Amino acid sequence: MGTKMTESEKKQKELKDLIKKIGFTQNKFAQYFYNETESENEVETKQFQEKFKKQLHRKTTDIEIIDTYLKFLVELPAFAKLNDIKPNYIANNNFSDIFNKRMKKISESITKSLENEF
Repeated sequence: MGTKMTESEKKQKELKDLIKKIGFTQNKFAQYFYNETESENEVETKQFQEKFKKQLHRKTTDIEIIDTYLKFLVELPAFAKLNDIKPNYIANNNFSDIFNKRMKKISESITKSLENEF
């Protein structure tokens, strides 16, 4: 019986899978992300690539950081060429936490069902 993945681990796996799906390596994505958002300094880019790879493996990586990478990735032209969409449930503060969690689970279930069809 496998261990249950944390929310951070799920997001990390999703990011890794999407990086592969668009034909990038983790290094290429990290380089592209850093050069677009920070600097084109080669030394700093190499340092960021190592930091990025560690963030994809560390169980304690903040989900917000991974979400930032995911948001950047789905806006890339390479992602648009896949004719793929990234479903994303957005919690509404007008609803209770329990309601938002249940809606997120429903959304994830629908996504899995659709993925299994194809």
